[in-house]
Amino acid sequence: MESYGTIYFSNENSELELVNLAKGIAEGDFGLGIESEETTNGISVIEVIGGSRTEDGVKSILTALNDKKVQVVKAYIIGDEGPWCRLYSIDDSNLSSVECSDGIYEYLSECEEEEIEDIPELKIALEKKPRGYFEPKFNTWALGLESADTNAIKGVMEAIIESSEDLVQ
Repeated sequence: MESYGTIYFSNENSELELVNLAKGIAEGDFGLGIESEETTNGISVIEVIGGSRTEDGVKSILTALNDKKVQVVKAYIIGDEGPWCRLYSIDDSNLSSVECSDGIYEYLSECEEEEIEDIPELKIALEKKPRGYFEPKFNTWALGLESADTNAIKGVMEAIIESSEDLVQ
């Protein structure tokens, strides 16, 4: 399965050193292909493609940029099977990720009511419904990327929401 990663980081002065650091880790350390790179409105965006090592490569790039004291460091990974993504961010040197897929609603559509009561995240997903469940996760992740083009991941998130809504109808 191919995976695609997109890394966003603040780069007010369009420093080539930061871009080259990220590309060097992607290509040299993890064998990922660089699909594109661009710096616009103070945000650099690097898109990579790879296989099973994409996630490790993206996390390594985020950590390296964070070590350079880059203020905004975020990324996402998508695959070529079904709508899903994993959103990554670093705050105070803590790397966090949030997985978004219709899997939670697929599970909800098949599970017993007792299971929902036992697993708080299932209860939250059921109560908030897909849009109310996923949009806040995306909006929190997207903070700091207001000047960046995030249309591709917004499209993936919309596909996840629509697929999830189909499952709960």
